[in-house]
Amino acid sequence: MARVLGIFNLKICTDTAQIIFMDGTLERLQTLLQLSDEFEQTMSGNLVGTIAPGIINIAGVLLLHTGFGMGLYYLSSAGQLGYTLYPLAKHQDKALVEEKHKE
Repeated sequence: MARVLGIFNLKICTDTAQIIFMDGTLERLQTLLQLSDEFEQTMSGNLVGTIAPGIINIAGVLLLHTGFGMGLYYLSSAGQLGYTLYPLAKHQDKALVEEKHKE
């Protein structure tokens, strides 16, 4: 397992170096650090958004003997998908604005 994680870490480092040195300067380093912070926040939110419905479902079945779990599962899945894709839409808008200003 550690060997597999080491390979992924090497891939991330290589990709990071390619992004930073794409234009030969460290200009993109601040943007890359902001993206990594946003990625970490998104992953933390995804973890909470995944665990919370599971706990609610288990508590509902064991304590209340109800089976509303599938509805909550689908609602949380749709919400998590939107939460995960939000940074993509946000950064595409920023890229379009920056591109228009360069022209």
